[in-house]
Amino acid sequence: MEMYDVIIIGGGASGMSCALYLKKQGIDNILLIERAATLGGVLKQCIHQGFGLNAFKKDMTGPEFSFLLEDEIEKYQVPYLLGSLVVSISKDKEVVYINKTGVHHAKAKNIVLATGAMERSPGKIELAGERLSGIVTAGEAQTLCNNAGALVGQRVVILGSGDIGLIIARRYTLEGAKVLGVLEINPYPSGLKRNIVQCLDDFHIPLKLSTTVKRTEGRQRLESIVTVKVDKDGNYIEGSEETIACDGLIISCGLLSMNDLYKKIKLPIDKVDQNMMVKDGFYLLGNALFINDLVDNVYDDGIIAAKDIIEKLHKKPEIHRDNVIFDPKMFRVYPMVISTPLTDSFTFSFRTAKPLLSGEVVIKSGNTVIKKVMAPLYPSVLNRFVINKDLVKDGKLSLEVTE
Repeated sequence: MEMYDVIIIGGGASGMSCALYLKKQGIDNILLIERAATLGGVLKQCIHQGFGLNAFKKDMTGPEFSFLLEDEIEKYQVPYLLGSLVVSISKDKEVVYINKTGVHHAKAKNIVLATGAMERSPGKIELAGERLSGIVTAGEAQTLCNNAGALVGQRVVILGSGDIGLIIARRYTLEGAKVLGVLEINPYPSGLKRNIVQCLDDFHIPLKLSTTVKRTEGRQRLESIVTVKVDKDGNYIEGSEETIACDGLIISCGLLSMNDLYKKIKLPIDKVDQNMMVKDGFYLLGNALFINDLVDNVYDDGIIAAKDIIEKLHKKPEIHRDNVIFDPKMFRVYPMVISTPLTDSFTFSFRTAKPLLSGEVVIKSGNTVIKKVMAPLYPSVLNRFVINKDLVKDGKLSLEVTE
């Protein structure tokens, strides 16, 4: 059985950045495993600008960001496998993966899970109606359009106001299709404000809040959808139905982190510390941990994990872990655990579960206020800032929400 210091699963931005940092720091006994035929993950289908502004101080497309990392991977001779699917991980860090050469077993001192996320499918959102051609997820629509030059339809509706869906609305309009509208079941948009402005407002594409698809209609091919308004509890409002003739429905209802390999061995993925560590030798990063706004943040995750791995390969410090206490009005808080002793300052982030239009979020260590974040705050925005390690007393951290 092959033995490694580190096995990294997933060759997207976080996996590549982790592998590169380790290799540049002299950790040679590593392996990067990617199930696709190329490295880069979803970066290859994201041909719009906005990548690399923080990480490289350049405004790049997704493919450009990926190619930059891939060139570094080749330059530093990082060992990697393509077309290789990891089917299991054990608690003693044995990895089983398959590829065209057969079934393989390997063990490592550290496992890094950087497998990204998957889209919510029509089945996941319980979309009513027949499974007709012309109904795809936003990622599928993006791949078809950007990589194959094909559109799912000429008169399309987008269900969900996630950022990918908003970007697709603009892209389809530029390609000559008619985007009839974006439907959002919540009373507020799911995507970033700048994407609402640049992708919808600038192209006069309507955004219909508190609205969803009641059912799809057609024979083999999508012919129309029936939309319906919903109340604050998500229940249909009778009499608010509207039929829209269309030949394409694009689902943009969010992403789900792909971390089942850890769930299967019952690792506490809700206890990830500031170093991206779940527990001794197991790391979870990028969109496999939670959904990020920017690929630059995902890239940073790989470096954070790599630094911690290097330190622990050289010495085995005794670690104490304390839960971060936070108000249930918070939807996503990271880190969930503070591991001490702290070796460095760290990035802290959170989202609100619903819009917080007035009030503030107060971050404390013990009774000491570290930072106040004033409303308005929206679920679409991941709030991120650096916490000075000297301000965190005994690993105690809490978030309080006032309205």
